[in-house]
Amino acid sequence: FPTLSAAATPLLAADMFADEVPPPPDPAPFSDLRTVDKGNPVAKDTTNAIPSAYLSPQPATQSANLSPQWATGVWVAQGPGPSRTGQVENIIPDKEVSGALHTVLAHPTDPDILYVGGTNGGLWRTRNATAASPHWVALTDYHPSLSIDALAFDRTDANWQTLVAGIGRYSSFARTGGARTGLLRTTDGGDTWSELDGGGVLSGKNISGIAVRGSTIVVSVNTADSFTCGNIGIYRSTDGGLSFALVTSGIPQAVAYDLIVDPTDDQILLTSIVTLNSCPGSSGIYRSTDTGATWQKVSNTAVENLITNATSNLELAAGPSGAVFAAVINQGRLAGIFRTPDASTSSYHSCLLYT
Repeated sequence: FPTLSAAATPLLAADMFADEVPPPPDPAPFSDLRTVDKGNPVAKDTTNAIPSAYLSPQPATQSANLSPQWATGVWVAQGPGPSRTGQVENIIPDKEVSGALHTVLAHPTDPDILYVGGTNGGLWRTRNATAASPHWVALTDYHPSLSIDALAFDRTDANWQTLVAGIGRYSSFARTGGARTGLLRTTDGGDTWSELDGGGVLSGKNISGIAVRGSTIVVSVNTADSFTCGNIGIYRSTDGGLSFALVTSGIPQAVAYDLIVDPTDDQILLTSIVTLNSCPGSSGIYRSTDTGATWQKVSNTAVENLITNATSNLELAAGPSGAVFAAVINQGRLAGIFRTPDASTSSYHSCLLYT
């Protein structure tokens, strides 16, 4: 393509994925810059092909004389879009695959509002989730990283407009992803987002879980660009994310794979800790009753005996009645599932092991 003059309007990435694209100008000659047919990625769409004169090298003196429409015309977003005929079942009509998701968050009171976080695709929202074919809107394409791992509502917001998302790399392709920039926060249901890194404390850290309660934000970190025992674990903010501090009261500074909130009491948090025999302390499930300020180990030996240097994940989930499930993953394979009926209990001796 020829070099545009300095007076040309720059093309921003945001323009390519705007929620609402204004109608294009007069279709001649550049109403659409598509060169590929979506339905047939091999065939070229020459309906509105760019004149060959503009595709050949041009003298620098001609760059200032380009058509104003070429320099300032409207670009029509051609993506993102799904791949078709993917390795999936029961997705009709074309077996469309849109990429991996790592987190899904349903609105507590509106079944039509659903948020998802892509492994490397950013945050998305639909307002008609119960429709046969929901419409999805990209929310964070303009931010430095699209590697989304965790997402949580602030339960103190009665209107459910405040959410916090965590940046973390979880791609099955060698954990490839964007920069580990910390957190994203919205107070308008996802229309706009601000970046939080706690004054740089969370920069370079892989966020694996989030709990939000007003100005208190607690996150779990399972790895970091600089991996040391003192650089991972549980971090807590009491000023809305402006600053974060590593929590050490009752809990090891080690790999924290997950962080969840008791749905019956939002001051009770649970996290999973794996020391890998390299960090001081004991592996297991830890509980806090003061929104992450202090912790105590509550798992039993049945859980802990399965946690080894081969443990690659320890996922937690809580049901609406407060029951908690824990899954130990060793070398990518499920080693055991445990359950306790009440997260407020002092131990996991009532856990059941499923194999």
